Amino acid sequence: MSKVSQAECTLIGPKETPVPKKSRKLNITMIPEPLWNFNLREFLKYSQWRKLRKQHIEKHGAVCVTCGKDVSAPRAAHCHELWEYKTNQSPAIARLKGLSMACWHCHMAEHWGVLQKLSVQMPRAIPDTIEHYCKVNGVTPATLQRDVKRASGEWRRLSTLEWELDWGDYAPLLLESHDTLPQLR
Repeated sequence: MSKVSQAECTLIGPKETPVPKKSRKLNITMIPEPLWNFNLREFLKYSQWRKLRKQHIEKHGAVCVTCGKDVSAPRAAHCHELWEYKTNQSPAIARLKGLSMACWHCHMAEHWGVLQKLSVQMPRAIPDTIEHYCKVNGVTPATLQRDVKRASGEWRRLSTLEWELDWGDYAPLLLESHDTLPQLR
């Protein structure tokens, strides 16, 4: 096992044991602002999205891939899009790599900015998601706050870039209901 520097670690637990940041099961991510609302659910017909989601559940099961929670109850399974960002070119490219199943709290951690907005109508949303994040990762709330701060900085950086969309393997499905692939304006 290679040594990990303190800069690459976040302290966790009551004894504040260093754990590499990259070892988190659940991450705080924020979608760059220019990419907001560019997702399959937004651009597919409702029937197409429901079919795609159902096929994914049939193939992979109704279990949150991050925490293992059973999400088979109606409306419990969130079909989360997995995007890859290539920022070493201009414009940067956001490529849709696939889908994964997520429980509500894991999905909200992945969409931290959305969670902030939802908390107005759902007062327990943030405290419950913080508790879930800490439990899944074995970290303290203070560590979560450092992770949010790091993710916010990355969001600010990514939000300044110009972007191009690559819908990956889902492009043909989008073309069933659109003349051209949805792109940033």
